[in-house]
Amino acid sequence: MPRMTGTELAISLRLDCPAIPLIFVSGEPAPAYLNDPKKGFFFIQKPFAPKVLLEAAHHFFNSIAVAC
Repeated sequence: MPRMTGTELAISLRLDCPAIPLIFVSGEPAPAYLNDPKKGFFFIQKPFAPKVLLEAAHHFFNSIAVAC
């Protein structure tokens, strides 16, 4: 993204909607706080199969109700 990092985007999204679930994707290992589904964070490390992303999204977004 040309104007902000993924972390900055996540912070901005959470300011507008604190309950929004976020899936982070990176080739680097995740800090522990970015892989905490109870707090609305989920992390997938590259490379991954498309099925992994679909399963994560299905599980994650179906288990959290978001009202912004």
